[in-house]
Amino acid sequence: MLINVASGDHHQTPDADLVFAGWPAAATIPTEAAIHIVRSRADLARAAQLRRDLTDINGFCRAEAIEPIDLCSLVFVAEDRAEAVATVRLTRASDAINDRRLGLLIEAAQPEDLESAMVVSAVAVRPAPRGPALMVPLLLQVYRSAHLAGAKQSLLAAEEPMVPMFSSRGWTRTGRSFVDPEGGTVQVLKYAQIDLNALRRSDSPLLSVADDFLGR
Repeated sequence: MLINVASGDHHQTPDADLVFAGWPAAATIPTEAAIHIVRSRADLARAAQLRRDLTDINGFCRAEAIEPIDLCSLVFVAEDRAEAVATVRLTRASDAINDRRLGLLIEAAQPEDLESAMVVSAVAVRPAPRGPALMVPLLLQVYRSAHLAGAKQSLLAAEEPMVPMFSSRGWTRTGRSFVDPEGGTVQVLKYAQIDLNALRRSDSPLLSVADDFLGR
């Protein structure tokens, strides 16, 4: 059955061309309130439209509503009163390396193991108070799904003004940067999925999820 997204519900059966192959089933099931994981092209188009709507805020201009890399990624959306207010994309590094833009991040970051690395990208957040208020549960869900998919490290490219927000959640600088064809110079950040000490030092809200998985 197809469910109307405008009412706050979503398509329950993935469209055939959304490639969930390789993603553990548990990683594709949201557990955070107000967060859902895109499972249809219709939902994906809404997430992509949110990115386009927020071009001026994030400094990027995406000509395509849906990018090819979206089809093999997990796209997360946070909703408030049935309206999408934030979105994040999680992509396996082994897929990201073939993407025109994410490949630049992989080239700059040089992860030791593509199979256990993830890329967080396409972050779009509506202005306060609604968007930022849901960023923590959104990132909690991304972190949990990455864990369930076997990630040991996550990578992110961020413009300098956005770095403090991610640093407060446990991301660290790699000391590397690159020139994004649309966003200009961006910093490469990394997130060690199993580094509890780093999470404690930053008092990251993600520590609660890490404790669930690592138990120490």
